[in-house]
Amino acid sequence: MFERTRWIARARDFLKDCFEPQRRAAFLALIKASLLVGALSELGWQLNTRHFSKRYPQLPISLAWSMLTVIFLVTAAEAIFSIVLKLRSERRNRLSEAATREFTTLLSRYISGEAVHQEIGRAAKGAPRDLEKCIATALLGLRGSALRRLCELPAAVELRDKWIVRSRKGNDVERLYAVELMGLLRDPAAIPALEKALKDPVGAVEAAAVRGLLQMRSYGKRDELISSLSRRSYLVRVLTACESADFVADARMPGLGRRQETQGERPIEVESLLRLARAMAPDAQSPEAARASCLALAARGATGLNSLRLMSAAGEAGDAPAEAIGASLSAVARGGRT
Repeated sequence: MFERTRWIARARDFLKDCFEPQRRAAFLALIKASLLVGALSELGWQLNTRHFSKRYPQLPISLAWSMLTVIFLVTAAEAIFSIVLKLRSERRNRLSEAATREFTTLLSRYISGEAVHQEIGRAAKGAPRDLEKCIATALLGLRGSALRRLCELPAAVELRDKWIVRSRKGNDVERLYAVELMGLLRDPAAIPALEKALKDPVGAVEAAAVRGLLQMRSYGKRDELISSLSRRSYLVRVLTACESADFVADARMPGLGRRQETQGERPIEVESLLRLARAMAPDAQSPEAARASCLALAARGATGLNSLRLMSAAGEAGDAPAEAIGASLSAVARGGRT
């Protein structure tokens, strides 16, 4: 009985492994490659029997000419296909850039108070992905009243509903992308979806849900969420260290290190540290000054770390921003602060 149960468990694990996304993709690639090899072999044999065997009675010579012809046809098809794909990609990039510029202009006008939501809706029908990309970029920088106005945009509401569905039914990458954007949107309507994402088997998705819920002022269970972090994986604790540390610090000393979301501005101290860190070029005479300023900026919590991420992506101040982010996350994961 025990042996039977063990073999059943092994068979179940084997079937489960076979249906993993990467194994399924590899199996499909193997099938396609086998079909392609079979089609090319059949093409070569047909060329040999119907054409080259009549011109060259010797079988090795006729087969050689058949294989050379197949190789030539495959090479020519690859070259033509590559040219077509290149032209199509360039055309798509041009259209995407034009749509992005149009959406950026329309979103700027909408946030500034103009009633252009109908124009945005009409333009979104032709380029929904470009609108989603522009709104995602806007969510990274908007705060306060500007963010609230963007949440009221009908196109943003439709995207929020799509992100909610994608957070439940998409693959790992799609779920992570949807949960990250819902966290940046900070819309209370997305709270049930983010709570469901807390049980996601992928650690990065779970961490994104934790960050999104901690950043929502309207979420009433943030204390319980902070308490549950000790029971979550080490990866989740590291990825949510900034937001959890900011929440704990604000609970102990309200007003210190908080973002001033009412006017969409960073605290003055963070702005000063940001200008100081950017002034420290990597070829400066004192690289320790750049590291010190970046570490001071990281100590300001999530606001300072977001600034350091932008500096690191732009290549400002050399490796100092990345080093400061790593030191801050390591310190918080161990239970301390930088």
